[in-house]
Amino acid sequence: MGGININKLKNLITITLIFVIANATIIHGEEIRFYPDKLYHSKDFINDVNSLLFNYGEKYPSLVTVEKAGDSYMGNEILYLKIGKGDKSVFINASHHGKEYMTTLLVMNQIDYLVNKYQYDKELQELFNEVSIVFLPMVNPDGISIARGYATVPSNVITIGNSSSKNSFLGWKANGKGVDLNRNYPMRWDYIKDDPGKPANRNYKGKTPFSEVETNIVKDLCEKNDFEVCIAYHSAGEVIFWYAYQNEEQEKRDLAIGQGISKITGYRLDMTRITAGGMKDWFVQEYGKPGFTIEIGSPKYVGDFKQLPYSEYAKIWTDNRNIPEYLLKLAASSKQNDANEQGEESKNADESNQLQDGSDGHGLHPSE
Repeated sequence: MGGININKLKNLITITLIFVIANATIIHGEEIRFYPDKLYHSKDFINDVNSLLFNYGEKYPSLVTVEKAGDSYMGNEILYLKIGKGDKSVFINASHHGKEYMTTLLVMNQIDYLVNKYQYDKELQELFNEVSIVFLPMVNPDGISIARGYATVPSNVITIGNSSSKNSFLGWKANGKGVDLNRNYPMRWDYIKDDPGKPANRNYKGKTPFSEVETNIVKDLCEKNDFEVCIAYHSAGEVIFWYAYQNEEQEKRDLAIGQGISKITGYRLDMTRITAGGMKDWFVQEYGKPGFTIEIGSPKYVGDFKQLPYSEYAKIWTDNRNIPEYLLKLAASSKQNDANEQGEESKNADESNQLQDGSDGHGLHPSE
């Protein structure tokens, strides 16, 4: 029998380390493999999500950009990932509410799907040359940490609906300060109902609109990017909210896009005409662009102390896999429409100048 070959042992250790990079991702050769079940059940969900985002940025530097948007109240990094090279872009965010972390899982899967499909799909390659998409997978990492039982429920925060310590984290929608982030936007903020008036696991809108660092991160991203359309993922109910007091022309446009999303997902398009304080409400009013709240997961999981089980995920993924590409095509269409309008304006200006200087419209003058 021979002794241990040190070089072979080193190679074996190296190969093993390549496979065990993180609970949620395995890098094998040139491929990053995403495992939603491992991420869902991860004991280090926040760090695994951020590590995976950085992996995509390192793997696809010419396509993917990963940046730190800021830190949460509890000090968790909030990252965003951008795919594509175009100035016109799409914005998808998730987990405004802590207990709705299944939306983060979905968004991470969408990222993985797009960067891998890009490698062989010429249509997608052309799309990403024209437009881009920005993902903010965890608006509220502190809330996720509390909802998953990693962080202690703050002692100054009341629990609405159930005072049991066993259930308090299950219904956690707020951030680490007890502010419901999807009630912290200024659109009709004064009209928000059921506000407890103090920090709580849900419903507290904060002292003022944009009082929270997390909502300011969303605001800053919107100000710095030319987003043509926005999706805010929530759970649950399999329903799409689209109305935000648009003008008549915008309402017609947004309803048509919402119907397209409904056709893809199979989700019901809500026709409620009252809304306040939400991210998509503010986005629509602030920018005059379409914005949608998509509630994933079966309606049977609608409830203050219900979190989506992993058994729901296969259907959620099937329902929402193609939403990013649908939105990218809308953004590309908007860019083309802008180009056509600019071309028409330029043509009209040229014709006006030609009438004034006697040109025949083909660059020739009568004197010639």
